[in-house]
Amino acid sequence: MEAKSISSGFVIRIEKGEELIGAIKLFCKERSIQAAKLSGIGAAKNLSLSFFSEKDKTYIEKKFNNNYEIISLSGNISKFNNEIIVHAHIAISDENYNVIGGHLNEAYISVTFEGFLEVFDIQLNRKKHPELNLNLLELTDGS
Repeated sequence: MEAKSISSGFVIRIEKGEELIGAIKLFCKERSIQAAKLSGIGAAKNLSLSFFSEKDKTYIEKKFNNNYEIISLSGNISKFNNEIIVHAHIAISDENYNVIGGHLNEAYISVTFEGFLEVFDIQLNRKKHPELNLNLLELTDGS
């Protein structure tokens, strides 16, 4: 992964073969980034996406093993139990221009990923929401 510092954070490029979520987590950990906005485009393969079932209060995972264009990735960086969390949603298209989207668990870059991390000078924390069984952003005065 390569990065260039800009006034609001970083322009990032993730190289072919790197796992996207892991690379961003490591980058944030090395730079003590605890809150950021993430966006980007590129190409990936061997993706794992999820859809949250409100009824079952769990994620339903599906694998996509072909090559896909990353049309759009957006998300945020926060912390849960002192661990960096990359919460990202992605829209991808296949060679027939069919678009698929969902919560991104994992993606291996097949060509490149070009993105932006807009870094905030705060710490965003997540807290378990008992009714939903999700770790939601905690936006009280103490976070």
